[in-house]
Amino acid sequence: MTKDEVKVEVFEKVSCCGGGACGPNADPEAVAFTEATWSLRRRGIPVHLYSLPADVKVFAEHPLIKRLISESKGPLLLPITIVNNIVVKVGSNPTLAELEDALGMNNQPVQEGTSA
Repeated sequence: MTKDEVKVEVFEKVSCCGGGACGPNADPEAVAFTEATWSLRRRGIPVHLYSLPADVKVFAEHPLIKRLISESKGPLLLPITIVNNIVVKVGSNPTLAELEDALGMNNQPVQEGTSA
């Protein structure tokens, strides 16, 4: 699978600054997740972040998200991370290692590019 075929999607609750990763009281887990997404992007892996209030249409039209939310606790289930149309984590954001594992990158050396 090439980088052009890889798709990482993260569906989040309300987020003003990348999942709570900013400000004086930044959530350490949110900061780590933001760093993980930046790491993937530097390596050419596209990461799509969707916020419920800003991207209602994406939530409503995505078959996996629509099903998960309707069959469970609704948006309380968020965040949901999907890699290549496979749900890899629900209820909290994945670590960089979990994302790399889902992408089949767990044993590959890190080769970061210059683009973000």
